Amino acid sequence: MAHQLRAAGEEVALLTVLDSFPPDPRTSPPAIDGGPLRRVKQIGALVLTGIVPDAGKGHYLRFFRQGMWLQRRYRGVPWDGRTLVLVAGDDPDSAARSRWSGYLTGQWSMHEVPGNHTGMLHEPNVAEVAKLVAAELDAVSGVGSWVPTGLDA
Repeated sequence: MAHQLRAAGEEVALLTVLDSFPPDPRTSPPAIDGGPLRRVKQIGALVLTGIVPDAGKGHYLRFFRQGMWLQRRYRGVPWDGRTLVLVAGDDPDSAARSRWSGYLTGQWSMHEVPGNHTGMLHEPNVAEVAKLVAAELDAVSGVGSWVPTGLDA
């Protein structure tokens, strides 16, 4: 998305990566798994994702799997802009989600934050995420310390 914004003439002062796998299919978990019948069902569900109305957890899981399938086919291009990478330290995939060095050629930093992939964005862990993002935004904008309303820093 940052590359697309820049190509459209927009300035991308800071790219923030929240506990994501690098764009390398070797580091991403497979989108489709299991035996032959399960794989056929998963492929069928992927094809119908967003077309056939559905609600609940199954709908979320299909969109998640579709995202994983698309991610495994995406070939990333190195980013030369400023980047902040935040990795959930309590997540079993944290090592794979930390392998961004080959894709970031500009100024960048990586920090491990408390929580797992979803828990890092919930209290009390989100306070650390907000503090790190705010510090990067301050550095980019050249202003003093900015603290989001409602969070103790």
